[in-house]
Amino acid sequence: MIYKAFIVSLLSFFCFCIFHIIIFHKLNIKHKFRTIFSLVALITVFDLLLYFSLTDIFFSQYALSKFVFFSNPILLYLLCLYFYHHFMIIIDRSVSIRMAVDIFFSGNRGLTIEEIKQEYDLYEKLRDELRDMTFIGRIKKEGEFYQNTDKGLQHARVFKFLKRFLHLKGAD
Repeated sequence: MIYKAFIVSLLSFFCFCIFHIIIFHKLNIKHKFRTIFSLVALITVFDLLLYFSLTDIFFSQYALSKFVFFSNPILLYLLCLYFYHHFMIIIDRSVSIRMAVDIFFSGNRGLTIEEIKQEYDLYEKLRDELRDMTFIGRIKKEGEFYQNTDKGLQHARVFKFLKRFLHLKGAD
């Protein structure tokens, strides 16, 4: 019976991947982050509904132990999504990876720093980042200024600690 839960979780993750590919290859999406967030929410609801329809979890005298036992596949689904999103964010947001790809596609000649600069619009990059951070609630705009929300302050403190702990640039 547990195999059904794992199959449902993996099926849900693959459905997410398929929908993600179809949506981003066939449609011109402006707000990628919002679209992905909505897709994750829909597939998660699908996962939970399918999961609970296959189990008699609520009709058992051992409902709590079964819920704990069967929650592992749901966590597997969420873990797959988590790593998928981090991988996608690294590919999408990392300037160094984008530069490496541009250099790769330039052929054997390579690119000069001026040619690399022409590929990137700093204003557009900052605008997109600020829009996404506002959407997820890390910052808010008041007048002309962006300010951290409570959530943003918590994240900033965690990242500051991690940067100091890992001795990364800009930790002070």
